[in-house]
Amino acid sequence: MAGADEVAAALVRATDDASIRRVARRFAALPPTEIDSLLWSEHRPDRLAALLILVEQYRAGRDPSAVVEQLLDAARAERVDDEELVAAVAESILGDAHREGSRNRFFQLAKSDVVWVRMLALLATGVFVKAGDPSTTLELVERLAPERHPGMRQASATLLRTIGKRMPDTLIPFLDRTARRLPREVVQMAVEHLPADEADRIRSLAKG
Repeated sequence: MAGADEVAAALVRATDDASIRRVARRFAALPPTEIDSLLWSEHRPDRLAALLILVEQYRAGRDPSAVVEQLLDAARAERVDDEELVAAVAESILGDAHREGSRNRFFQLAKSDVVWVRMLALLATGVFVKAGDPSTTLELVERLAPERHPGMRQASATLLRTIGKRMPDTLIPFLDRTARRLPREVVQMAVEHLPADEADRIRSLAKG
């Protein structure tokens, strides 16, 4: 069975994310211990490939709780350490695994001391937004309003902008209530799909 070294060797020839995805599909049966080896690599493409392999295994029917815990262990150890790595797995693993039942897990993870775990929790709720239910996302964005990390602010803004495009009648009253507490750049991006008069009015509420 293939190991992490073979994946790393294949990645030498991978020049972009699309080619890394092809490598991940090729090695989709990689054992969990070998995935961990890739996650602990200092070479970013190795870690991206490991995360994409986790996505492949999740979709193929590997025990969802095992995949989620392997992902969270890596995030807590800061091996999932940039916005693109988080985005590669947030919805497709963490969000999908918690589509049904309690959503408390997202709020628990959002209290983590590790920014990448908080970001995973927030971006994972995008699955609910796409299904027409932004309530969990809005509650998390409000709770995470004091965040200073630029990536977290970008994540909040991106999700709010999506809600504004899909459900403006939900976003407007939310921003009426929270715009004074949200970072100004989050509000600026959040209103991009709103009618111009509403966008201008809400921007005027935002803090500096």
